[in-house]
Amino acid sequence: MIFALTVIGLIMVLHVSISSKVYVYALLRSFGASKKDTYKLIFRHAVLLTGVVGFIGIALGCFALKSWTARLGYSFALPISWLSLCIIVLLFIGCILGVIAARWGTRVQPYSLLRSEG
Repeated sequence: MIFALTVIGLIMVLHVSISSKVYVYALLRSFGASKKDTYKLIFRHAVLLTGVVGFIGIALGCFALKSWTARLGYSFALPISWLSLCIIVLLFIGCILGVIAARWGTRVQPYSLLRSEG
């Protein structure tokens, strides 16, 4: 349940990020960037954002778990295989969300957007 809410939250963050930069993407397209260039730019941004937020979340979670178990007097041992699995899942979700975000961002018709903004 928490995992699904996290993915929905990341989708919303990426949607807001792309919506706020739609004018920039339209300018890039009007200055000669291809749809593929815009797609790659948005994809990289989404994967980077997901990766950074995910790594911060993993670090904070490990720190919270370590401090919580120390307070209760238990030992804390997190297997490396679990961390590796978390990182692989994180990057996989980042790639999927990157594709979704890049499709949203490349649907923009640059000339009509620039005409309406100007």
